[in-house]
Amino acid sequence: MPDLGESHPKREEGWRLLALALYRSDRQAEALSAVRRARRTLDARLGTEPGARLSRLEEDMLRQAAYLDPAPVGGGQVWARANGRRRGGRWRACRNHRGIT
Repeated sequence: MPDLGESHPKREEGWRLLALALYRSDRQAEALSAVRRARRTLDARLGTEPGARLSRLEEDMLRQAAYLDPAPVGGGQVWARANGRRRGGRWRACRNHRGIT
């Protein structure tokens, strides 16, 4: 995974995705290190600072913004028929979706 930023060092989005993946893998120190490497690389090769998205990600990681937390295991909401009938009926979000396949 660390090769993502290094293989295309001038592409900020690769650095941003790398940092986000590391952060969500409970590797916050490595995520911040990736952003700092990106900053150094962009400065050395292009003479620029990171753009708004990468800078905002760095700030949000330092603040431990809630939206950066990984999604719960099993993904998002699971929808099931409210009345159990095969046809018709309304759909509702299930709170406890364990065991639904």
